[in-house]
Amino acid sequence: MAINAKLWVPSDVWVNLMPPVPNKVLVSVPVAAFLTNQGAAEETLFAPTPCDVHSWEVRDAEGRVVQAEVPETCIQIVVTRPLEQGHTIRGDNTLPLNGTLLKDRQRYTVHYGFWGFAAAASFIAHRVV
Repeated sequence: MAINAKLWVPSDVWVNLMPPVPNKVLVSVPVAAFLTNQGAAEETLFAPTPCDVHSWEVRDAEGRVVQAEVPETCIQIVVTRPLEQGHTIRGDNTLPLNGTLLKDRQRYTVHYGFWGFAAAASFIAHRVV
């Protein structure tokens, strides 16, 4: 299987911590995952449930998990999708991060799974107070 996975996240994420600051400050981080079939034939992508097509976690510079996707109840049905030779598919998502967990001017890496293929991309958090 010759599938290439890539991930795009914005290079900078801004966290508004203007008073009063609640315990949780939602920061919506857009991501785009790409899979390209570089093989000689069509490939069939597989996920055990529709909820398993996308998965994610955010890690700090030391590799510690800062936040991860919250598991959800999902219909128990296998999903598949063909990926033709030479074609690319894209999956867009928005990660609901808790901004109070992000430190100012620190780099974070989003580890993202798309149809079981892993990709990663980084951003720098900026806190506005």
